Amino acid sequence: MDIIKYFLLFVDESNQDIMNDEQVSESNQGDVLSASSDEDVLGDAGTFAALNTKVSSGGNSIKLENNYTYSSSTDSNYRNGIVINNDLEIDGQGHTIDGMSNSKIFRITSGSKVVLKNIVFKNAYYSNNGNGGAIHATTSNVDLELINCTFESIRVPSNGAAVYLSSNSALNIVNSTFKSTGSYTSNNGGAVYLSSGCTVNVADSTFESYRAYSGGVFYVNNMCNVNVTNSTFKSNYGSNYGGVFYVNYNGNVNVTNSTFESNRASGTGGVIYASSSSNVNVIDSTFKSNEAYSNGGAVYAGSGCNVNVIDSTFESNKAYSNGGAVYAGSGCNVNVIDSTFESNKAYSNGGAVYAGSG
Repeated sequence: MDIIKYFLLFVDESNQDIMNDEQVSESNQGDVLSASSDEDVLGDAGTFAALNTKVSSGGNSIKLENNYTYSSSTDSNYRNGIVINNDLEIDGQGHTIDGMSNSKIFRITSGSKVVLKNIVFKNAYYSNNGNGGAIHATTSNVDLELINCTFESIRVPSNGAAVYLSSNSALNIVNSTFKSTGSYTSNNGGAVYLSSGCTVNVADSTFESYRAYSGGVFYVNNMCNVNVTNSTFKSNYGSNYGGVFYVNYNGNVNVTNSTFESNRASGTGGVIYASSSSNVNVIDSTFKSNEAYSNGGAVYAGSGCNVNVIDSTFESNKAYSNGGAVYAGSGCNVNVIDSTFESNKAYSNGGAVYAGSG
């Protein structure tokens, strides 16, 4: 009898252990399910509202831990761009900020030093505010640096689809890619618009398939400096002047070790349009298959400009009027040193270089 009691006790305790295991298992499953929302796992919901909180409260340096996408249900206050009003560095760590074609991304409202790196900017557009689809600096004296960034499918109803900078500002672009779907920017600067007195430095970057009225990629206003090194520009278009660059009065353009291919302008300057009294220096660069429906298949320099071409190649460029490769207006100083011109064509004068009187 004692043996039977002991056996029953053992079975009863064993059953209790099994029940406890089942309860623990059910409890653990409930805990996992209750923490399975995206917000609990990611730390924030990835909305523009969440990004605004991060930018406004993160001090002078922040890192993005996930992607951010515009949501019409939570982000309508940020359609004109998330405000940056202090010195700030944002490391995107390869993440994407997507405006969903309903919003700008950043709006810089003070003369600050802003560094944006390792970020993919995508689908930025806001129809009610025309300038600067991805980044709009609304004030002067901004120092903006873009490092290892990508701009995809950015468009704008007015000026500077990717970036718009106000006067006396500086822009440094390093190891970045700007690629458009070919959508048209109705005014100027298919990718970047710079107001007067600005400086832009571009290194190790690519610009492809941008379109604008003047300055298919860059519109550079009065007395600005443009320095381009080790970069590629392909299949960009200006429906008026400058398939890649429009440089207004008294500007400076310096191009080194860069490639320009299949860019065109319906007016003048298939690649570069430099207005009066500007300086254009081209060193160790290649211009191939660019065209202008008027003057300057690759380069147009207005009256009183200085044009220096050194160790460069111009191949298969075409102008439907004058200067198949280079057009220099009246009173220009033109120096061509150790450069190659091959198969360029002008339907009027100057198959390779046209130099105006004086």
